[in-house]
Amino acid sequence: MCTLSWLPRPDGHVFWHGRDERTTRAPGIPPTVVRRGALRAIAPRDPDAGGTWVGVNELGLTFGLANLYPPEGVTEGSLIPGLVTRGRIIDDLLGATTSGEAHALLRAMDPTVFAPFTLAVLQPGHPPALHRWDGSRL
Repeated sequence: MCTLSWLPRPDGHVFWHGRDERTTRAPGIPPTVVRRGALRAIAPRDPDAGGTWVGVNELGLTFGLANLYPPEGVTEGSLIPGLVTRGRIIDDLLGATTSGEAHALLRAMDPTVFAPFTLAVLQPGHPPALHRWDGSRL
């Protein structure tokens, strides 16, 4: 199970993310600097599915993704065949300059291609934003 935690600070925030480390999952690739639009960002990589579960851009906009598992008895892959990895979500948002812009980019995505998730977006000096896709409503 993934876990997300943060601590607001006068100069921004501290953010922790515990990745779901299933025994069948390959270890993550350590964080590297990437360019997303005009911004540099840093994020680790999932070597199997691609994408990332956490990232921060040079403006301090921080993203963390946690899987939102389906009800007991329903396997995640059976919700929608051909799902796109949730790791693409943060990759597509790292170029945002504000939490509001990230929200607009997220709303422009088709959530039905992803398994359920909770996304935390933290912008220094602003309240954190949590977005949840439960498989039917974002």
